[in-house]
Amino acid sequence: MMFLVVSSTAGANDFYGVRVVVAAKASTTIIPRTVGAASKGFSKVLQTGGHTLNNSTLKALGLTKGQGKIAIEALKQDLRLPANFHGKIMGNGDLVHPHTNQVLGNLFDYLN
Repeated sequence: MMFLVVSSTAGANDFYGVRVVVAAKASTTIIPRTVGAASKGFSKVLQTGGHTLNNSTLKALGLTKGQGKIAIEALKQDLRLPANFHGKIMGNGDLVHPHTNQVLGNLFDYLN
């Protein structure tokens, strides 16, 4: 099966900002990006709330405590979120707003 990336900017109907067209069927299919723990269940909620990243969350994402701290703090600063903001952390590293379920960013985008 062949895939062609049409757009890499997130839109209202895009899933994780990647829209692809399945050439064989001439229809549009959305394929999620797979980063870090994504291949092990990207839609699984690893952590909700808390003042620190849980060890189990860090392990599932394959991050050290330092990497996790740098990533979450940089993401919050970049989005101008308060330091006490607590969203959901998904299995692919996405930070999701706890009330709207909107993806705010991905922890892996803030690693060096």
